[in-house]
Amino acid sequence: MNKASIIWVTQYRFAPINSPNEQFTGYVLGLMSDRESYQQAVETFLSTQNLSGHFQLAALPIQTWFTRHGFSAPLWRLAQQISPENPIILFRENALSVEAIAEDTEYLVQE
Repeated sequence: MNKASIIWVTQYRFAPINSPNEQFTGYVLGLMSDRESYQQAVETFLSTQNLSGHFQLAALPIQTWFTRHGFSAPLWRLAQQISPENPIILFRENALSVEAIAEDTEYLVQE
């Protein structure tokens, strides 16, 4: 019996292999049938991207992640881009600039 694939997500601490002092935090989303397959795919992905890294939180199905850690629109948008042809996506934690966020919420600023 073949298990259905679901989207897994976890938070990672990354560093380029050639520049270990240039660390950054991000998330890795993956379309896999189970946690073990996800973790193996992430290790392969990191290797092909010349990154080293370690997870900071346990990998969870994305629905469980949102329940425990709160909804994240950027993670949701990335999850919509995952497919069997593109099963792994890395998202840097600070990928949205402050300016972009401010432009979207300008109506909330009182002068």
